[in-house]
Amino acid sequence: MIEINLVAERMRQRRFAELLQRVAAFACLFFFVAAVSSILWVWQRGTGMQRDIQHVQSELHNAELRKQQLDELKAHIATKEPLVSLLLKARSSESRVCTILRDVADAVPERVAIDNVQTSDRLHPRVTVEGKPEGQDRPGVTISGVAASNTLVGEFMARLGRAPSFQETFLSYAQQNKVEGRMQYSFEIIAICSEGA
Repeated sequence: MIEINLVAERMRQRRFAELLQRVAAFACLFFFVAAVSSILWVWQRGTGMQRDIQHVQSELHNAELRKQQLDELKAHIATKEPLVSLLLKARSSESRVCTILRDVADAVPERVAIDNVQTSDRLHPRVTVEGKPEGQDRPGVTISGVAASNTLVGEFMARLGRAPSFQETFLSYAQQNKVEGRMQYSFEIIAICSEGA
């Protein structure tokens, strides 16, 4: 009977050893699968990172191209800036001239006819005894025409002096003429523009 127990004991030990072998085999298989899965996961992450890096590099390259296009566009716009400035000045100048002409037209009294209105940025309103211009160049208008009387020329000058476009007026000349049996005065007035005009 002791032998039977030994046989049973050996059987039990053999079964236990087989069980341990199976557990060890499954553990090895599990660790192998885990190692392969980890390696595949790391490889996939690395490949994904490489794709992300390539995508970022591609976006960076596209951004550099767009920046270069913007720089070219800025340079092109900069070349047009003097033209825009010139157009704005021309528009401002046109507006200024229209305002000046309107003020001249509003100041003309009845029985005064305007022959010529000329604008200039370089007027010398005062002349010395020797006939030389005095003072700085100033913007203004030279107005020539005829009036029925010397009083109307003075009234025209006074109205011009009150107009917002002008700060000073000067009589360049006034000359009495007889035309078709009537006396009339030909004149030339210089009106200096105001600072804001």
